[in-house]
Amino acid sequence: MISDEELKETGHFDPDSKLYDIDENLLFFRTKDQPKLPKMSHFYHENWHEEMFIANPGGIGSNCWSVHGNYTESGSPYLSCDPHLNKQLQSMWYLAGLTWKSDSKQGNEPDDNELFIVGGTVVGIPMFSYGRSSGYAWGPTALNPDNSDLFVERVEGNKYFFDNQWYEFREEKEVFKVRGGADYHFTQRYTHNGVMLFKPSKDDIGFSIWFPLEFLNQNNDLDYSLRWVYFEDIGPNRVFTNSKELFNSKPSLDGIKHFMEAQTFFPLNMNFVTSTGDIGYHMTGIFPKRKYKVAQGVYPKKGWLKEN
Repeated sequence: MISDEELKETGHFDPDSKLYDIDENLLFFRTKDQPKLPKMSHFYHENWHEEMFIANPGGIGSNCWSVHGNYTESGSPYLSCDPHLNKQLQSMWYLAGLTWKSDSKQGNEPDDNELFIVGGTVVGIPMFSYGRSSGYAWGPTALNPDNSDLFVERVEGNKYFFDNQWYEFREEKEVFKVRGGADYHFTQRYTHNGVMLFKPSKDDIGFSIWFPLEFLNQNNDLDYSLRWVYFEDIGPNRVFTNSKELFNSKPSLDGIKHFMEAQTFFPLNMNFVTSTGDIGYHMTGIFPKRKYKVAQGVYPKKGWLKEN
């Protein structure tokens, strides 16, 4: 554990910060107990959690570590990562390799000027989550950041209340083509705060692993919206452009840091090593700047108050 004193020394802890000084009138608390509803069916029996992992395998954590070349017999750095993901069909990973000829000798390719990347890609995403090249090796572990806020909304019909006024929802209509069946039409509604969450209408065992479905079930008399950083306009992701620059240039610590900074699409703990002997860590993703922070994020905010 890192102590408060150590955080102060690094400039990451401010004892006079007002971040947690919250006006509790901005938060939503129940004024009376909500009658308990029957749990959704897969929560009834003792081993329901085992069914969850069968239906949608989940991990129990992940780890990744690196060792500087100063502490290895070879003098080269070591990197080892284990995502702790269960085996499943279809596999989450697709092992792949790329090779290409460089235009000029930059110092990180073999004598025949052939560059390469090998590693594990996520099916459907054209990039390497875990990989190595002649100049670098890298791998992530999961990061669980606080990058969303839950709001309780006042809703009447097709309108919601905000800043002492009633507004119509902004709507986005989607049509999903179903092979061999009828089209599925879906309308998503938005408030000033974010996307409206649907109320659970069926016992969706896989979905409940990743989302507090039972919480929504027990509080189904409320309407919620969610603000999430990836619903915001975060600008273009330059990870592919920066990948080309990285792997076609001489290995450097600045080069891979520039590459990591371009990865705004997903929050991860990224560990890396370079052929020049460096090791490093970078937290990828984007994170919200808040007016205030709710300790542990345990209470939703009142969506009708503009102060939120």
